[in-house]
Amino acid sequence: MSLPAHLEQLDIGECAIDIEISNATYHIRLHSLDLHIYKEQTRLVRKDGREFKPIGHIYNSSMHILKLQFYNKIRPGFYTLDIKYTVKQSLGKKPGFIFKEFLVKEMNKTKLLATAFQSIEARRVFPCWDEPALKATFEININHHKTYKVLSNVPTTNVITDAIKENYLWTSFNITSMISTRDVAIAITDAMGNSNKCDIVNQWSRFHSQYILIQFATDIMDYIFNEQCDFFDWKVDVNIFQLKEIVIPGIEHDVIGKPGLIIYKEELFIYDAEIDNVAHKMEIARAIAHGITHHWLDPVIPSFWWSHQWLNEAFIILSRTEILNQAFPEWRLLDLFVVQIQHEALHLDIDFCIEPLTSAISTPSEIQSLFSYSFYLKAPAMLRMLQHVISSGGFKQLSKMYLNMSPFSPGNLLFAMHVYLNISEKYYIYSIKDMDEWITQSSYPIVEVIRTNSSTVLIRQYPYYLNRDSILDNKVSDKRRIPITVTTKSTLNCFNTKPHYWLIPRFQENITVHINESDWIIVNLQQIGYYRVIYDHINWKLITNYLNSEEYKNIHILNRAQLIDDAYHFWVANRLKYEMFKEITQYLHQETDYVAWYPMFQALRYISQFLPFQEIEPLKVNSHKFNK
Repeated sequence: MSLPAHLEQLDIGECAIDIEISNATYHIRLHSLDLHIYKEQTRLVRKDGREFKPIGHIYNSSMHILKLQFYNKIRPGFYTLDIKYTVKQSLGKKPGFIFKEFLVKEMNKTKLLATAFQSIEARRVFPCWDEPALKATFEININHHKTYKVLSNVPTTNVITDAIKENYLWTSFNITSMISTRDVAIAITDAMGNSNKCDIVNQWSRFHSQYILIQFATDIMDYIFNEQCDFFDWKVDVNIFQLKEIVIPGIEHDVIGKPGLIIYKEELFIYDAEIDNVAHKMEIARAIAHGITHHWLDPVIPSFWWSHQWLNEAFIILSRTEILNQAFPEWRLLDLFVVQIQHEALHLDIDFCIEPLTSAISTPSEIQSLFSYSFYLKAPAMLRMLQHVISSGGFKQLSKMYLNMSPFSPGNLLFAMHVYLNISEKYYIYSIKDMDEWITQSSYPIVEVIRTNSSTVLIRQYPYYLNRDSILDNKVSDKRRIPITVTTKSTLNCFNTKPHYWLIPRFQENITVHINESDWIIVNLQQIGYYRVIYDHINWKLITNYLNSEEYKNIHILNRAQLIDDAYHFWVANRLKYEMFKEITQYLHQETDYVAWYPMFQALRYISQFLPFQEIEPLKVNSHKFNK
């Protein structure tokens, strides 16, 4: 690629793509978007030197497919496809790119141009087979003005003077490991790079001379590297995983993590102990862990069709959270995961009618729609449910199996799960189809808990319907296999999160649990399941009385938070009386744990827009009691 001094435009690009043709064909199809192809210079060269020129360049604009038509049939063998092109639009304005100007050392203005491919942006930069399952090695060469430094996924091999263009250089890089097109990373900047104390990391920021401001970020980076080695039982290969980091102010993304190159938002990298709080420290840790986890896992994580990409991102988010929780147990990030990610996903799932995690994908617009907010909330919450179903130890073994799978295996993590469960024979209750019920349907189920008499409780499910009257018409096909965990006042144990029962459509529609007459029952321990629980009036009342006693801490903190969040949701949905919601939340006057308070803070934030209205006055009065 050749870039001008102002960086924003691609002068000219050239791809030499080594391919193997396995079946005779008259045409080759690949992805291209907003590229001007120099048709007369396109050629296909066989290994023996024979050259084939396409007789036609046919473009399907709706599918971004460039079809090269040949007069002679192309026989099986090894070929090199040469394509020269230029980009029709400024790179800095293209989706999948960052162009940023910022000040360094008072009035010295610095420029940065970097890739930020998320889904199908690579086809805007070079013709390619832009699909997640198709990985390849890349050898990148950049022609640029001598004032700029170029970084990519792998180390630089050579920097030479351009023999034709004055003041220009050619920067060449090692051949990458097998990666997908969306993992290709290039950053060009006139900022000076430097190495920090880490052996395998090169890092640049505006504050490299003020080490105290980047010390926390650097220390946590080292720690995460070591923890991930232990977590995945890996050893660092310096040649493959040499990492470069750039810290840039004011970019849109919190972090862009690619194999070998990570770009951080400066605001989530700099920590000043004198003015910043612990929450900011946690944000920095999450950003750094997310970037490094992508750096580690993207080269090895199996890539399947677009409809399964939610699984990869969920796996990275959950792995990141587990590792950080080991590093900083006092932050209780696994607890915060539930109230900050899972609770938010449950609300957004209904408020914005979020689409299922996986569905039939065929067009570029459908591919781009996958990478929505729910991708980063609902997906890891689903994976957490699976983790508890098969236990953390089993999940770790399952994860290793998943990372070692071929991208062309007949499935994804669900297939790995099926293989693992068949091997272990311990978790036969879960199968691929069971998980498909969760990821191919929108919304989530409601589990209803009803006392049928003084000592018997009935547990059943119904799909979430905005109209409560529709529950009577719910279809079996809308239901799911739901893991049920329970505890009661007399048998209080909130730590056994392996499923005690299963609600199974057509086979076990109802569960009957026998309890003492004075017992309350709580379902969904530590909220491992992605669903809400609604109780009858008597059970809500018994739980409320217990919460308002000195023994309230015997109920797990995540279940206390769950009770607040579910009660708020059912009150807003007109399925729980305000008086009951008020009674439940009144216990908060003695609650000292931030995790339990978090859903109440969120509830107050949601209803704050209605505070000027007279109808909300009872809630205002109730909230004053929390402050006493």
